[in-house]
This record gives sequence, structure tokens and C-alpha cells, in this order.
Amino acid sequence: MHKELKIVITIVLVYVVFGLNSLIVNGGFVTPFLYSKFILFGTSITFLLMNLRMQGIGWLVWSFLAYLSLTLVDEFSIGYLDQLFQTSVFDEMTGSKVFIYGALVCFYGFLFAQLIPFYTHLKHKASTVMLLCVLTVHLLLFVNGLAIYAYVVLNLYFFGYFLIFNRLFKGEKTVVDVLSAQGLGLMMLEFFKFAV
Repeated sequence: MHKELKIVITIVLVYVVFGLNSLIVNGGFVTPFLYSKFILFGTSITFLLMNLRMQGIGWLVWSFLAYLSLTLVDEFSIGYLDQLFQTSVFDEMTGSKVFIYGALVCFYGFLFAQLIPFYTHLKHKASTVMLLCVLTVHLLLFVNGLAIYAYVVLNLYFFGYFLIFNRLFKGEKTVVDVLSAQGLGLMMLEFFKFAV
């Protein structure tokens, strides 16, 4: 198990402990899921800095930009930043449709593009095509306003990406290991929204 996966598992365990504590104290399993985008953005920075000498560093830079864009389109994150800095700059900046569409293109472009190193390391066409189909179905559901179904399908994508790569690739650590750990982290932290 690589350091990145250990970090993701540690974060998930902290969420579980936080939820169990709130269950005992307040009677409800509540986690700090509203801060998930900040945590995912922080892990993307951490993973980038941990792997500056890794081959394929460009994928980690794009991952950083994708998670930054995901954070900047999250309403809670923008409101929190505006309140923290006592300004409305973030809300004004991210309120334009051009910014929102640009952020979504960056994030979804990254999700589709991360299949390139996946295929490069595995040379397993069937798995790559399957993940591409799952991601395409997610995007179609998302565009048609079926958010819950889109969310479930996106989680299948992240879980499949992680599971397939870790089952088929047994070599030294690659950029795909880092990307799969990030995807697993996104999947797990977003799950806590529905655990309330």
C-alpha cells in the first residue's frame, strides 16, 4: 500500500470517527462532509508535492487543477471562502457561466483523460473501454439532470478505476496509483453526504 492510499484511508477513518462521535453525543451520524472539497483539494496538492519527481507529473498537475475547479464550483466552499476573507470576490468570480463551464470542462476533461495513463500502464483494452462507457453514462445522466443516478455511476467509475488498476498492475508505483487513490478519496468522502 502506497502513502497516497494510506492518506486517503486515514482521512476516511477520521470521518468515520467524527461521525461515530456525533452519533454518540448528538444521536446522529454527521461528518464534516461540507469540507470534503477542501480536503480533496488539499490531498491533490499533497500528492503533487509528494511526487514531484514521478514520471507523468503533468497528470498530477491536471489533477490539482481539476480538484481546484471542483472546489471553486461548490457553493459551500465559495461561501466559506468569502466569509473567511470577508469579501465577495470568490462569489463574483465563480458566479459567471463561463467560469462554471470552464471548471466543469477541466474536471470532466481530467476524468476522461486519466484513462490514457490507465491504458498505458495496463494495456487492457476491455477495462479501459468499460470505464470509458461508465464515465460517458455518468456524463449523460448529469447533463440530463439525473443527479442521484449520475452520482452512483460516477462512484462506479472511481471504484472500478481503483479496483481494476490495483488488481491488474503489480509493478512499482506509478502516476495511476496516485490518481486511483484520489478517485477513491473523492468517492468515499462524497458518500458521507448520504450517511447523514
